Amino acid sequence: MFGQSLLSGAFGSALDPGLYFNNKLYDGTGTVHSIGGKIKGNAYFNAATPSRVALSGYPIGNWNDGKSFSCWVNFASFANGYAGLIYSEMFNNYLLGHPIIYYMGPSYNKFRLGYSQTNGSNNFTYWEWSYTVTLGTWYHITYTGDDSTTTLYINGVSQGAGSKTSGSSFGTNGSYTNGVFGDQGEGVGNGWALEGSLDQARMFDSILTQAQVNSLHTETVTTASTLNFPSGAGCVAAYTFDTNGNDIGGSYNGTSSNVTYDGFLNFQPDLVWQKSYSTAGANHLLTDSVRGAPSNLFSNDSSVATTNGMGSLDAYGFTTQTNTAMNNDGNVSGQNYVTWNWKAGGSGSDNFYKDGTGYGSAALAGMNTGSLTPTKSSVNTESGFSIVTLNSGGSTADVTVSHGLGVKPAFVLFKKTSSEAGGWFTWHQSFSTESYYLYLQDNYSFSQLTQSGNAWGNQSFDTNNISFRAGWTIETNRDLVIYSFAEIAKYSKMGSYNGTGGTLNINCGFQPIWVMIKRTDSAGNWVIVDEKRASGDNRLYADLSNAQDTGQGESFTATGFSPRNSTTNDTNTAGGNYIYMAFAAALT
Repeated sequence: MFGQSLLSGAFGSALDPGLYFNNKLYDGTGTVHSIGGKIKGNAYFNAATPSRVALSGYPIGNWNDGKSFSCWVNFASFANGYAGLIYSEMFNNYLLGHPIIYYMGPSYNKFRLGYSQTNGSNNFTYWEWSYTVTLGTWYHITYTGDDSTTTLYINGVSQGAGSKTSGSSFGTNGSYTNGVFGDQGEGVGNGWALEGSLDQARMFDSILTQAQVNSLHTETVTTASTLNFPSGAGCVAAYTFDTNGNDIGGSYNGTSSNVTYDGFLNFQPDLVWQKSYSTAGANHLLTDSVRGAPSNLFSNDSSVATTNGMGSLDAYGFTTQTNTAMNNDGNVSGQNYVTWNWKAGGSGSDNFYKDGTGYGSAALAGMNTGSLTPTKSSVNTESGFSIVTLNSGGSTADVTVSHGLGVKPAFVLFKKTSSEAGGWFTWHQSFSTESYYLYLQDNYSFSQLTQSGNAWGNQSFDTNNISFRAGWTIETNRDLVIYSFAEIAKYSKMGSYNGTGGTLNINCGFQPIWVMIKRTDSAGNWVIVDEKRASGDNRLYADLSNAQDTGQGESFTATGFSPRNSTTNDTNTAGGNYIYMAFAAALT
């Protein structure tokens, strides 16, 4: 089990690492896929399987009596035509007034709610609203009304009363006695199953007001597990979909079939680093909130930025693009992925963020201490992580730029993002000579590179600034990004050790869940291990597109990690010099 005890007192008043860094696994689907929902987790439904959550009853009952249904939905594909939110059927016929709710895909672009007017009958009434959705986008949907009028709200905005049709005939191929999320029950590949995600679904024994709809649209984690929300609105069942399909109130629990609950992060990430660990040839993908999704860099390559990264970085995780949009480096159906996720200072409409607050200029954010001014930044002084973008300027000179951390960084990644390829200049506080650098995309040692004081501008980094030589480290008038990490007690450690070729325990002062190791005196790959993949025993390499090497990694301890002896010299060769960066497990 990974996690550090809050009760032990080891952290004192220190931060909770799980609010700033975590690892996440997901399986590729090929379609747009959200890991983390609008409020914590979500349920992902696969139309081809199909997926469903079959309820122990149908909480809504008879729509004629005045009912409401709300949820968050993120459509991934309309390959099968329609996309069902919730259905109700009884042995090939519909129960009186029990609604079926779904979206009609690109051929129609309509939301629809329908119900039978006679128990066991196919005499159907339905309401329709024309609305074109965008794949991979979260929508809050609320239907509320009765047989006289029914209104649809999308993201809190009324779409008016629907267009009503009565006496319609519907197919009766389903087989569910009670309510079911995501699938009508016609079988594999049917045209009614949902491909996409649901989150925070609620059903009400009342007609909602605009104010109550607004409350649902803006609901937060504070009330997500409260059944009586909005207070007095008559919520009879609610589903968070964080880890299962159960009802908050326990009256209408759901049985999940082929539904994926990918979990969530406890923060909105500002940097997501992804790698397929199951398949060789897939590049590492780095997407950050400062450059903006889907802009991407490859840690194993010196190429300029592409648009193959994550589709968005979200409140509790991220949303992929299709595997095609990610150039098959991400979200390929049947492949397995790990993401390493960091929170910086946040993002939004401002260009500069520090500790969650946005600023309209570098000066207001305290990011004007260098000779060059950043174009954007996101800085977290609590966790010691900053992302800065800038232009290198027009003169060949030693220059400086603010990192914003307030302490000297311990590890820095520096990468050109435009115009032409350029390596990942890397600096670590444990380098034997402070002016040295390594490349993240290569396995070179110090001696295999042309070391020069020009790399870091012939000066030391300090509590305010990063330095480099425009025209040497990077050409003039080029865009670049800088990731800076500071050591934070009980959260992060950037250190070094000498290999023994045998048993070796490295003390970080905490239990890690992620470690990256690099040999510096001889060629060696950048090894990455994490607790999600065999508790650190499986290796990936930041400089390679390889699939993971199993049974070759390290082991984590309560206070650090144990590098394993390896014939590849990567982590623990006798006499070898190594640097590392480690991040801690969340408090429990």
